[in-house]
Amino acid sequence: MQHDNSLHAFYDLSVSPLSFDFICFLVEAERHRRVFNLDRLSIVVVPENEQLNQGPRHHNSQNKKWRLANLLTPSCWLLPSCKNLSVCEDRNHAEAIETNLATHIFPKNYSVQEPVAHHHTGLPVLASHQGYNLQYLKSSPQARSYVRQWLDRHTDGKRAITLTLREAAFTPKRNSDFQVWAGIAQRLKEKGFCPIIVRDTDTALNPETTELEGIDQFPVAAFNLEMRMALYEESHMCAFVSNGPSTPCYYSRDVKYVYFVTGEWLDKNDPTFHRVGIEWGSTPPFANEFQRWVWKEQDVGSYVQEIVSLDEHICASFVENEPTTLLDPMFANKRNGYYFAVTIQSWCRGQGDDVRPEIALALEALKTLSQKDIKTLSQEDISEAEILNLQGNFHQMAGNHAAVVNCYTHAAEITKKESDFLKLALIKDLGINQTEMILYYESLLTRFPDFKKIADLLNEKKAAKEQLFANNLTTIAEAATKFSASHDADEASSIIQINYGSLETSHACLLMATIYTNQDRNDAAAKYYEQALSSGYDSEVTKYLLGICYLNMGRAFKAIDILETIDLETIKSAKITLALGEIHTRVGNNLKALEVYKNAELGGYANDEILKCLSKFEEPIYD
Repeated sequence: MQHDNSLHAFYDLSVSPLSFDFICFLVEAERHRRVFNLDRLSIVVVPENEQLNQGPRHHNSQNKKWRLANLLTPSCWLLPSCKNLSVCEDRNHAEAIETNLATHIFPKNYSVQEPVAHHHTGLPVLASHQGYNLQYLKSSPQARSYVRQWLDRHTDGKRAITLTLREAAFTPKRNSDFQVWAGIAQRLKEKGFCPIIVRDTDTALNPETTELEGIDQFPVAAFNLEMRMALYEESHMCAFVSNGPSTPCYYSRDVKYVYFVTGEWLDKNDPTFHRVGIEWGSTPPFANEFQRWVWKEQDVGSYVQEIVSLDEHICASFVENEPTTLLDPMFANKRNGYYFAVTIQSWCRGQGDDVRPEIALALEALKTLSQKDIKTLSQEDISEAEILNLQGNFHQMAGNHAAVVNCYTHAAEITKKESDFLKLALIKDLGINQTEMILYYESLLTRFPDFKKIADLLNEKKAAKEQLFANNLTTIAEAATKFSASHDADEASSIIQINYGSLETSHACLLMATIYTNQDRNDAAAKYYEQALSSGYDSEVTKYLLGICYLNMGRAFKAIDILETIDLETIKSAKITLALGEIHTRVGNNLKALEVYKNAELGGYANDEILKCLSKFEEPIYD
């Protein structure tokens, strides 16, 4: 099959929401299409696998169907490059598209079997700071024509200002204060404008209220996304609170708006917008001259003042010719990726929720720093070592120990500061055994002979190691087990090798198997029990322990195979009998279980537990 030059963008509902976050996904998909010079977009909406979907449940099944049909589907057609949309009936359908049609796939590393999300609001924010013009979205000429007809009949030549209300049941702190916004509408009408109200979808068809008496409403926009977008484009200007419907306007060249930050997003002490790299009080660089972000509490007077201020700026700018450059993004608002990451770090600290998406966003910002960016930062007294330390901090939050060590090592080698080497040492100490750590501390003392803190840590580490042997550890096995109890298998194996010269001998194998058994690492323990048996150590106890390892690994039949090689008549072990009988029962072989228990009874080694198991079986019929 011949593949076309499309970018197949998979929006997987297992890991992505049915919300206006889809707009961010579309914008990112379009950006990548342009970067890779592909002809068109093909959007693939993949139904959720409920076992994978761990996100919040704001919507019931009927609401989800509505959002799929009336939010996600029409959003695609706001992108002129989108030529195909597949809403898959099941995940097999999506997998067939992935396998048979998709040459170029977005997001990177996506597969239906292992879905990847790419809808985070901060992704296009970061792209705008990197200089990408994201003004991709527009409604069709036909939709704008319909809206123009409506406006011509209702505005009487006055400048139309569309006010979009949020009246949602979830996160109500962000909602429009209805009394305030009704007051804004009435005040704008008094000033000679034509205010138009778009209410929330759930309230758009409610009876008209006295507060909005005489104010035009356009309820069709609440139900038809393309007509909503066309209304915003054709209006003189728009005003929003923190709400999903404002999202398409961020990525439109033609919508002039004031975005009033509301709810928890407005909290200066814990600014939620830091999660996406937007500094409190700022306007992001994807916005143009006629797109403003205002950080004020809801108030009729101050909000009307902001709206009138933008109106005056628009009118002054459009006196003569179309000011095309003023419609371009305000890249003067761009910030270096380092500061973008610092903003995210300020939000991540103290968050109890999963912050992995934000960590990935910050690391992407730092990874894409150019040499020019680094040079600019150095002129602002931000050294390359500080950048590396910030990267290391994010890797530490993500639990990427090797990456943390790598960043901190490079930073310390740049600064040559004792404090940076100390921070590196404390991180290294979390990931390597005591012997290696002692050697590292000794190397630092060679480099910094007067580094008292390192000397103290070295002495503590040596004392701790010596203490392990001082507490009546009379055998190698006890020493190794002591290390294994502190989850230091490397140190334990080192002790065993020193004393046995190899991990190949049966005694060394049994010691290592014991260590891994103590750590519940059955796969590693089984390997050493097998090695001990193959080296000629034919022990019934070892066979039993290997069988239990197999059982814990879910390999019941393998466990039966090894346990049945044990000569129960010779060792007469009730413990092994019970284990073997239980496994036979687990795999549905009750007759074999009964036989094992009967043999124990006949052999005289059946304890009360075995007799109790026997009583659960009916007597079999023998020929």
